[in-house]
Amino acid sequence: MLLAIAAVWVGMAVVNTPIPTAYNAVPIKEGSEQLCVPVSIPTARAVFIAFFICNYLLPLAIIGFISLSIYRHITTHSMVTQNANR
Repeated sequence: MLLAIAAVWVGMAVVNTPIPTAYNAVPIKEGSEQLCVPVSIPTARAVFIAFFICNYLLPLAIIGFISLSIYRHITTHSMVTQNANR
């Protein structure tokens, strides 16, 4: 299970590498703060969709799968434990 978690973290880091190249820093005032502006709207949409899938949906699906696996394991083995105590 630890390997799956590590794989998700590495996968997210690899998938999110294009994000810094999809934005430009534009100064608001001379010598002041900068504003991140997407290079183009289609690029911004693609980055947002990839970020949403890789950082929300994929981990949520993995957590759901692990939770259901644990639930299935508990429910199948609880009957054996109850019958052994009789």
